[in-house]
Order: sequence, then C-alpha cells, then structure tokens
Amino acid sequence: MRDRLTAGAIAGFAGGVAQDIFGIIAKALKLTDRGFVDFAERFMLYKNYPGVLAFLIGFIAQALIGAVIGVIFAYLIKFTSSRFYYFKGVGLGIFFWLMLGLAGTAYRLPLFKEVPPAASLMTLIGAILFGVVTAYLFKLLTVKLRVDL
Repeated sequence: MRDRLTAGAIAGFAGGVAQDIFGIIAKALKLTDRGFVDFAERFMLYKNYPGVLAFLIGFIAQALIGAVIGVIFAYLIKFTSSRFYYFKGVGLGIFFWLMLGLAGTAYRLPLFKEVPPAASLMTLIGAILFGVVTAYLFKLLTVKLRVDL
C-alpha cells in the first residue's frame, strides 16, 4: 500500500490530537486561559457554548484541521525532499499558527481579539508540538506503508 494522502492525514490527525491534549493540560495548569479546542470551537460555532458537546466539536474540529495540514505536509515532502522532516513539520505548524490566528482576527471571531501573551505562547508551543508529532508519524508511516518519497 502506497498512500501518501492517508499517511499524511493520519499523522496530521494525531498531531492535532497531541496539540489538543497539550492545550487542555496548559489550560488546566493555568498557563493559559484558552487552548486549541477553544479556538476551534469559535471557528465552528462562532461563540462560546458551555458543555461537553461544544468541547467535542472543538476537539474534533482541531484534529480534523490537523489532518488537512498533515496532507499538505505529505505533499510538501513529495515536492521538496524527504530531508529535514522535523524542520518542515515545525515550519508548517508555525505557518498555520500564524494563518489561523490572522484569519480569526480578520474575521473578528470571539476569543481572537486581544489574545494575551501567555495564550499566544502556549499556542505557538502547541504548533511546534504539532509539527514534530506530524513529521515523526508521517516518517514512521511512510516506512510502514512503503510510500514513495
């Protein structure tokens, strides 16, 4: 089986879940007042809704955004080279951290106005974590699935 798209989607999905978990832990430790789930919730629902269902929508949306970025990563590797996986993964994570933050601000989504420095730093660290996890798993899956690099 040689399926670059699936390998990228799985790696990105797992990276998104890792990012979600990191954000939940950072929020629980009071290192930030918002995490990735909160931002994804606002993208999907526009405003804050309390409860488990809204949380699940945010969690799933963030993981699926990760899957899409993972597919982009898989094809970035194809059209550049298979060298420097982690550098490319971290770079892509940071790029999407910037783009999604700018989009949220440009569309004036709640939670994106006046983001405190701690929240910005925690999401940047999460974006870096996403890139590392996605790159690692994609490399692992390409070996297992024998994807042509």
